[in-house]
Amino acid sequence: MLLRNEQWLREVVEQFSLCPFAKTCRTSGKLHREVLNGPVTDTRLHAALLRLQQTPDDDFEVGLILAPRASADPRRFEQQVRRVADAVERGLKDTGRAASCHAVAFHPQMPFSEQTPAGLTGLWRRSPHPTVQLVRKSVLDSLRGRHTPLRYVDVQQVGDLQAWLAEHHAEARAGLSARIAEANAHTWHASRAPLLEALLRATGGH
Repeated sequence: MLLRNEQWLREVVEQFSLCPFAKTCRTSGKLHREVLNGPVTDTRLHAALLRLQQTPDDDFEVGLILAPRASADPRRFEQQVRRVADAVERGLKDTGRAASCHAVAFHPQMPFSEQTPAGLTGLWRRSPHPTVQLVRKSVLDSLRGRHTPLRYVDVQQVGDLQAWLAEHHAEARAGLSARIAEANAHTWHASRAPLLEALLRATGGH
């Protein structure tokens, strides 16, 4: 299972540059992988996410929880991950703490559409096994910072400063996602056949 995951990372994600920090993360020892054996209940997934969401920034940059016995329905698995991840974040917030990672679901049959760059996102989230990916928020913030131009802001004209900061942080996060989606869409159109071949080989023909 871990070998197939390694093949997918190397031959698909890294080979076609689908993630801007995947290779550096793996080669620098900042990739964490673990397998959630047995039934993937909300309780077991909650415990795994809660443990990893409390790790310090220097522990790992990307975490992968491989869940081979998760639902065969990608939407159901995605909904479960979102439900449990949100519950973990709320629980941490209630105790004055914050989740350290952003969590998303990957699945070998994740649906996708070729109509827009955003629609292709499901294709990039096709992994050999149902997987929860955790990306350190500090890593995402660093990437956003590299692409965000500096600009002068007159705080006297802003009004509610906290609301302004929240709005522009969300804007920066959306901007990063859009840039990655656009780059991956370009890769798709330029290298469709070899990319599909590598993806099918790495995910076992799904």
